[in-house]
Amino acid sequence: MSLSRGTSAKPSAKVAGIQQCMSKEFNIPIVMTAEEADMVSLPQRTGERNRLLTELLSGLGRPAVVVDGYACIGGDTLSFAQMASLNGLKLDIRAVQTSSRDDMGRFPRLVKHVDMYFKNNPAARKAAKVTLLNKPIQDFIVEHKDLKIDLLYLDPPWNLPEGFDLATNRGTDRRPSLATTTYISRIGSDVFGPLILAAAQRPKFICLKAPTPFAEFSLALFEAAPSFSRGYTLRRLSRSATSAAPFACTTIFSKTAARREP
Repeated sequence: MSLSRGTSAKPSAKVAGIQQCMSKEFNIPIVMTAEEADMVSLPQRTGERNRLLTELLSGLGRPAVVVDGYACIGGDTLSFAQMASLNGLKLDIRAVQTSSRDDMGRFPRLVKHVDMYFKNNPAARKAAKVTLLNKPIQDFIVEHKDLKIDLLYLDPPWNLPEGFDLATNRGTDRRPSLATTTYISRIGSDVFGPLILAAAQRPKFICLKAPTPFAEFSLALFEAAPSFSRGYTLRRLSRSATSAAPFACTTIFSKTAARREP
C-alpha cells in the first residue's frame, strides 16, 4: 500500500525514509501520507519528551490515564506504549482519531498499526492498554467529562496552506505566524472550549506539539486562552524535540497544586 496526499502514487524519497525509520523503530510496516510524514514524531527526537513524561507519570499506584487526542496513524500512541514497557510504567491509553473522506483511511491504519505492534511486542501489551476511538476529540471530551486524565497529548493536523514553508514564514513573540494562530485556533475550538463548556475534569498534564518556536507559541497560547490557561504553568522541552519540522516545539502544561476541581 503506497500513499501520498491525494494520490496512490509511490511515496517520495522523504516519505519513504520516514516510513522506514518508523517501521524499524516499532518493528512493523508503517504506511503514511506526505502530510503525516511532515507531522510525525520521529523516534530519535522523542527521548527527552518520554523521559519527562515517565517522571511525571510514575508512582501513581495505578495505570496513568493518557489521552492521545489526535492519534493520527499511531506514531505517538506506539511511542507511549513503548515508553511504558521500557520504563516499568502502566498506562491506560485512549487513542482518539476520526477519519474523513480525504485522509486516506487514517483510523483504519491506526487500528492496524496498534494491533500489529502489540502482536509483535508482548512486553508493551502488558505495560499499556490501548483503547481506540473513532470520533473527534471534542466529542470524547464531552462524553468523558468525568474522566480523570493524567496526560492529554495534543498534536493536531497543522492545516497549513499548500506549499507553506515554516522556515520562511516565521512569526515573532509579538506577532505570531499563521502556523501559530492556526494551531491555537484549532485546539481552542476542539479542546479548550469543550473542556470549559462541559465543566470537564481538567487534565493533570497537557503536552502540546506545535509547529513554531516556544516563546512565540507559548505567549500567543496564554493570550488566546486565558480562561483555560489560568491554573497551569508551562514547561518547555527543547526545540524540535519530537517533530520532523525544524522549528517545532513541545511544551507541557502542568496543573498547579493550588487549583481545585469544580
